[in-house]
Amino acid sequence: MTLTERIMVALKASRFWTSRTRLNNVSIQSLNCPVCGDGSAWAYTNSPMAINCNKANTCGARTKTLDLFPEVRRNIERDFPPSKEDPHRPAREYLHSRGLHSSIVGLDFRYLKNARKTGSGAVLFLVGKDEKGKEILNGRLFNPPPGEGKTHNIGSTIGRYWRHPGINYDPSQKTWITEGILDALSLVEIGKQAIAVLSSGQDPTKLNLPDFTNKVLAFDNDEAGYRACRKWKPAYPEAEVVLCDPDQDWNDLLQEKNFEETRKQFEISLPRYRLNGELALAESASQYADIFYKFYQHIPGLFVFQSCTYFSSLKTTRGGDGQPYVSVTRCLKGVVKVVSFILDRSNPARPEYLYNLSVQPVKGRTIEATAIGPDLASNRRLNEFFLSSFKITWEGDAKACTAFSTMITGNKSAPEVKQLLFIGHQQDTGAYVFPKWAVDISGRPLTPDKRGFFQIGHNQYFRPPVHGEGKAILPADISKERVREIYRLIKEAWGFNGVTALAWTIAGWFVSDIKEAIKFFPHFSLHGLPASGKSALTLTLNAIQGREGEGVCLSPN
Repeated sequence: MTLTERIMVALKASRFWTSRTRLNNVSIQSLNCPVCGDGSAWAYTNSPMAINCNKANTCGARTKTLDLFPEVRRNIERDFPPSKEDPHRPAREYLHSRGLHSSIVGLDFRYLKNARKTGSGAVLFLVGKDEKGKEILNGRLFNPPPGEGKTHNIGSTIGRYWRHPGINYDPSQKTWITEGILDALSLVEIGKQAIAVLSSGQDPTKLNLPDFTNKVLAFDNDEAGYRACRKWKPAYPEAEVVLCDPDQDWNDLLQEKNFEETRKQFEISLPRYRLNGELALAESASQYADIFYKFYQHIPGLFVFQSCTYFSSLKTTRGGDGQPYVSVTRCLKGVVKVVSFILDRSNPARPEYLYNLSVQPVKGRTIEATAIGPDLASNRRLNEFFLSSFKITWEGDAKACTAFSTMITGNKSAPEVKQLLFIGHQQDTGAYVFPKWAVDISGRPLTPDKRGFFQIGHNQYFRPPVHGEGKAILPADISKERVREIYRLIKEAWGFNGVTALAWTIAGWFVSDIKEAIKFFPHFSLHGLPASGKSALTLTLNAIQGREGEGVCLSPN
């Protein structure tokens, strides 16, 4: 089964595929949009890499199916294992999952198992050789665990760049200079000539690029990419600067549409990409706003420039001419991002939204804090919130405050987290959620992220109650059928090891009784249990499964 076929199987088994969904040779129609729930979304049949919402005015979201079904990419090494005949198969399938097909023809790529002992494999590309003849490789992990960077190097890449070994570069043609190899391959996929300098921090004066006379700087559209543009442009003043849209990279384009649509959309979007390059090179916040207004014919409102947040408004000059101009004021010495929305229903009569925000000050580390509605409703309260939570001052006026609260509440990318009222079984999802672990409806074990949230399904997050133990469902409230269901889920998730661990835990509740009966408490081991331990565990297993009166004996014999 190919990667596309696995995505199709996952899609058909999901809640996005309904009885109304229809499939033909070109498209899949009448899917449920993962963002707004509308039933008129669609995807391409031969490349179902994204579900596209038809409600352009109210939603219009394009949701990657690999974000909906992360297990497809997470299981690439299991589903497409290497072999003697094809040792780099997992790497190739990973590249296919990124929408790369024709661009990897003639490409030297490698599969590395368990990169940095993270448990994740990696795809590596040959960059060159060092002075001792050792290979220098650069690539990325398939599924980096939390806290691990996605980039992986073997050898130093300082002063080096990557070029596609299967391409004869034409000096007269534009050569797109990207940060990463996957970005370069993505541009190659749509017919561009590209290289990768392997880091936004690469010093352009240490790279020798005489073969590329027609350069296009195409870094990521973020603060690091902006700094790279401002560093590279003086070194190559003749170079054009073209950046993708914010919160995207060049590879994201391949995962939204089919190949022909991607190429067409890329050419249509080029004027906007060139504008992004101009904005990156703006020398002041006022110049940034003027460039934006000239292109779009409306002001940017709140925007970020060199790690500070600004607010723009349209005013007219005093006097007879009354010419419009863009006024810009600084609001905050930092950048605010929405981490999540938390819906607290602990008071059913008055549910309340909490706004989990992160702020990166100009100086210092990123800080997270939770705001409530009144904190965002007025200038005074907003300033109090920033002073008490982040030790910085809100400098904006009332209009800027309104724009800021609108930006926060209108954020579509941040997940909405449901605050649970009790631990245990959740009827609306079928999941079992506890303070430190959970099991979803399929029996898959879940652990909380660094914020204590559980992800159950795409963009669905839950937070256990703070005092969950006191609100837990008591065993007397659980029917035998529910107990058997818990047993089945744990067995499917962890097999006999999970059942054994559960039984030992339950036996621990009655440790005094067991010690009195068998003179000691059974030692727990996943590799084997003493006969007496098996007897005690059998008793608890029988209780879990509802097997009564089977004559289980607690005697060591």
